[in-house]
Amino acid sequence: MVGPFHGDPRFSNLKIEDLADAVTVLSHLRDFVALQALRPLSMSAALDLMLAHPQWRDHLDATQIGGFGASMGGETLMLMGGAGLTTSLGFDWTQVTVDRRLKAAVGYIPFFGEPFLPAFGRDQHGLDGVTLPYLAISGTADTTAPLVVTEQGIERLTGTRELVELVGVKHGLDVASINDIFTWSLTFLDAEVRGNQTARQQLSTMAGVAGGVDDRVVIPYNGPVQH
Repeated sequence: MVGPFHGDPRFSNLKIEDLADAVTVLSHLRDFVALQALRPLSMSAALDLMLAHPQWRDHLDATQIGGFGASMGGETLMLMGGAGLTTSLGFDWTQVTVDRRLKAAVGYIPFFGEPFLPAFGRDQHGLDGVTLPYLAISGTADTTAPLVVTEQGIERLTGTRELVELVGVKHGLDVASINDIFTWSLTFLDAEVRGNQTARQQLSTMAGVAGGVDDRVVIPYNGPVQH
């Protein structure tokens, strides 16, 4: 498992509650863009290190690499998969990198930007053509990573994708949702990283996880299923 520490609280505070918070983000946009762009590059560098290091390389399968990220971690994995990052107030976007070693990713409360500043270009067009299999698990009460913005982005993906909502969940780790999060995440990664046909079949019919909070499919799984 690779888990780099990211973040600079001067630029990565995503809690926007009023106009003053929005102005602060926009006034530091150049630094915020640099912070976001560095994250997928550092993830790829971490993979390089792990796969080359004699302590770990013989215990890793480079053909089965999946990712899980929360909040900006979910955005980082999307950028790692080739998404275009918003770079200006005019919503210009540019691709940061494409790391084909990442076979699939899950974003929990993934940050896809705000309505006034989407993370992936105007109307999330920076996600056009991205084929990285991606599962987003969002909270309906999340104002930091709004569900409506995430939904717009997931709909643009051309590869395997799915969006699940957790009813009433805000931005942060919701303890009552842990079983839901793990079940959705592990099933999706099993299906898309390992190619487990049973997991794919399960996702194609799975409407929710028993127990925990109320979880619902917003954008259904569209992966390949053999009948």
